[in-house]
Amino acid sequence: MSGRRMRLTDWSGKAHEERYAPMGFDFSQCWRRGDRQRGGFTVLELLLVIGIIILLVTLFFIGFKHVANSNRVQDTKSTLQTAATLFGNYDQATHLTKVPGWLTNFESAATMPTAMSVESLQLLVASHPVPPQIVIDTETVMATLTGIPDNQKIVGSLPQAKTVVELARTGDPTGTTYSAMLQDSWGNPIFFVFANGLAGVTSSGGDTYNSSTQYQRGNRVIYQGRIYTWINQTSGNSTPPITSPYSDANWGGLCSPDLRPFWVSAGPDGDLSKGDDNVYSFEQ
Repeated sequence: MSGRRMRLTDWSGKAHEERYAPMGFDFSQCWRRGDRQRGGFTVLELLLVIGIIILLVTLFFIGFKHVANSNRVQDTKSTLQTAATLFGNYDQATHLTKVPGWLTNFESAATMPTAMSVESLQLLVASHPVPPQIVIDTETVMATLTGIPDNQKIVGSLPQAKTVVELARTGDPTGTTYSAMLQDSWGNPIFFVFANGLAGVTSSGGDTYNSSTQYQRGNRVIYQGRIYTWINQTSGNSTPPITSPYSDANWGGLCSPDLRPFWVSAGPDGDLSKGDDNVYSFEQ
């Protein structure tokens, strides 16, 4: 193969030994290309790579958090639905003697705790002779339901708020030692709600109450940002009460579709008053 004799220089500019190169091929071009390749990444290229890595890591953590939260919601729903079976067991064992508030026994006002973690609940119970009514209702109903052996086994298999197990209140006039409360996947207590619903739950859906509509039993509306349910056996219309939802014979709070007692978790934010992420036992 024919070639021509040429003198080459390496990347440092020093003279390089002569060699033969194929006709028409200039090795100096290779050295110049190699010189560019050895120049490394530019600042812009490095910033672009770093930006892509940060974006991927951020997306990963967002996705991981979403999946973890979804799993917690499903676990809490499972706990709530299992807790709902306690009612049926109690009915069978007591020959259909209903738990208080099971059908139409709409109890009087209950104060709804907000951002109530297990630890803060323990402090509240220990420092106040009369805690929020919903706490008393939950402990009282749990004591009633766990009087059945089958229910004792079920409750024993569920996550419990162990900080309030068998906690006696010195300021309680009855001197009762209350049963354990169940716990959701975020470490907050699960509360029992009577048939007249959970008062004070807010909604971002707007004011949907219509003064000209005849509401039927179980119809749910939003009035001044709060959720109300028509609980009267007879259809009708009246303005939902703002100050004391439980005291009204027509309107209750947020109720289950069949107007029966239910269990509720405050969800990730631990606030029952915000209806955006509460988890209910009547939900699938």
